[in-house]
Amino acid sequence: FFQTFTVFFSFLLSLRMVLVFGEWIRRRYNVMAPQEVPRSNEVQSGAPGGPMDGQKDGSWFTLPFWSAVSILALTLLFSGWSQAPAGPVGLPELERLSQRLGPYEAREGNPEDSYRDPYAEAALSRLYQASRNGAIELFVGYRSRQFGIERLRSPKLVFPEGWEYASTGGMEIPLSGDQTIDSIWLETRKGNARKLVVFWYQIRGLSLASDIGSRIQLLRGLISQGRTDGAVIRLATPVSDAETMEQARHRLLEFSSSLHPELIRILPN
Repeated sequence: FFQTFTVFFSFLLSLRMVLVFGEWIRRRYNVMAPQEVPRSNEVQSGAPGGPMDGQKDGSWFTLPFWSAVSILALTLLFSGWSQAPAGPVGLPELERLSQRLGPYEAREGNPEDSYRDPYAEAALSRLYQASRNGAIELFVGYRSRQFGIERLRSPKLVFPEGWEYASTGGMEIPLSGDQTIDSIWLETRKGNARKLVVFWYQIRGLSLASDIGSRIQLLRGLISQGRTDGAVIRLATPVSDAETMEQARHRLLEFSSSLHPELIRILPN
């Protein structure tokens, strides 16, 4: 209901803004109708230069006219972009992701309340664990074409059943060299249980934390390459009563630095 309501409300609001803008242009640049010419000076009907020769005075080629033409042209152009076919990008084989990432090794099974994204065309859910560290839940969701509501969900807005976030913030994940990953962390709770979640978007080799930034990047890819493919990466680790949130954050940082090269290898660039 909320999705349908916001779409309908946004449409009506946009339509209202267009009408108000048109009325403002009409009042500011109002074209006065030409005054009547005395009949003694009128050109005889049908005479050269008279009203029968098909000529127009051009008074309707005004700023409102060209503004309307420009808006219509941009609308049609953007409509063409939105219908542009995606490039020849197939679904990645996410199962090729290594079973061992640094000190972490994949384990059988996943928690019952593990994260899911119904809009992902290809998805991978795995549980990794090191001998001395807690488990890490990995979710990689990929979609070859994203537009409108048919796009990957933000882990900041969608949670497994019963979970909700308590606090959030940004986090930089250091990689080899001077590279970093901009990511978002979430402290989530379900009763007395706690999990630390970290996520980011992976779009053609770029790692993006911002929802707006990822949409801008998708739009750039649509315009330049006709592509709107991308992935969302979500990590989660339980936080026990015996450890601090900083220790859980360090665990995810260590895992992410080993995960990133694998993502570059298997995801389309």
